[in-house]
Amino acid sequence: MAVRTAQRLLLVAAAWLVAAPALGQNQSEIISEAQKPAFENLIRDYILANPEVVVEALQLYEEKRKLAEQEAAKEMVTTRWEELANDPFTPVVGNPDGDVTVIEFFDYRCPYCISVAGNLRANVQADGNIRLVMKEFPILGPESEFAARVALAASKQGEYEKIHFAFMSTKTKVTKASALKLAEKIGLDMDRLLADIESEEVDQEIKKNRRLATELQIRGTPSFVIGDNVVRGAVDMAKFRRLVEQVRANSS
Repeated sequence: MAVRTAQRLLLVAAAWLVAAPALGQNQSEIISEAQKPAFENLIRDYILANPEVVVEALQLYEEKRKLAEQEAAKEMVTTRWEELANDPFTPVVGNPDGDVTVIEFFDYRCPYCISVAGNLRANVQADGNIRLVMKEFPILGPESEFAARVALAASKQGEYEKIHFAFMSTKTKVTKASALKLAEKIGLDMDRLLADIESEEVDQEIKKNRRLATELQIRGTPSFVIGDNVVRGAVDMAKFRRLVEQVRANSS
């Protein structure tokens, strides 16, 4: 017991030595200058003998950082909910009157987005009461942005869902040429599409999505907002269904 107590005191002291400058406190207020070399050596020897304490500290720090990030994201979801869920120009697939709104940030050239798209669509269709809000978030270069623009332009002709899943089911990465070829194959009015690609409305939609992603600390695709949960990465469908049911339970 005495050894454990000494170890705890030593770790607390070490933490203070590290934290004191950041807190505006002089280390001389904790120990004297004469004591400091011996004390620092003691800390060093303890850490070298017990390196696992460094790993534990880093793990604890990472857990606290993630928790703080999650809480900040939840608050931002609440603050920005109308923009996230009800922007009139943002395409919606699934049930537009569904009782659960799920928001996806994605990129057509993202392999993880492509890998999850089929299962996501199947789960949304099987549920029948999910409103899936599609946030075009092109982060993988000019080809990604062009594909996003084509999809948003297609939505103005009422063909968003068709072209979205056509892009997501291609065996090769979407390019400018292949995006236009798919749009033509679907039967879109190409003159109108080419004009809408460069429209202010499309410009603003992509800018808004990027701003929302930044505020939610979304840096990669796919990312989802399900209730007040921000899920980063290709979500497992079992987890997806569980979160959807949690939203339903909380709203009933």
